[in-house]
Amino acid sequence: MDIRLIILIISGITALYSFITIYIESQKSIRESDRIKRDAVVIYTGNEKSKELIYKYKKIEIAARPQYLYETRSGDLIIVERVENLKKIDVDYYKYKIGAEFLAVESEYKRMPVYAVIEDIKTGRHVIIENSLELRSETLEIAAEMGDIMGNDARAERNHNAKDRCEGCLYKVDCPDRL
Repeated sequence: MDIRLIILIISGITALYSFITIYIESQKSIRESDRIKRDAVVIYTGNEKSKELIYKYKKIEIAARPQYLYETRSGDLIIVERVENLKKIDVDYYKYKIGAEFLAVESEYKRMPVYAVIEDIKTGRHVIIENSLELRSETLEIAAEMGDIMGNDARAERNHNAKDRCEGCLYKVDCPDRL
């Protein structure tokens, strides 16, 4: 056999393997999202009228309103945030928002959420953020730094100074601070 033909066959097999692996992983992700909706019930919906969930530790106080909090049949708590355009979301920024929500939900419900799903309402694509000790630590460090900078009397509010944040927000219709 010609060496070029062997290389072509190996390349084809590798590409097929990659495609199958990606397809299987995407189906697992889709099944996970469907499972949440099928096997869980919404126990909290966050909006301007909802009670803020508060986490307190030493001098740190974190208030959060997750969009949706689901409880599965097995008792697991899962946070779901729905956004209009997942591509515009900075997941690194969002993970700290989710980290604050994990802490506040744990404080209120006395159980740690397992993970959070950030879901694009148009495409159904989503990102899963696992609840971890590392994320908890990082979130608390950032909250402590903010407290040191702002002083004891100040309260950190949502930042509405960036128009692109408003574009991806589901509350933009009802928000008095929208740009």
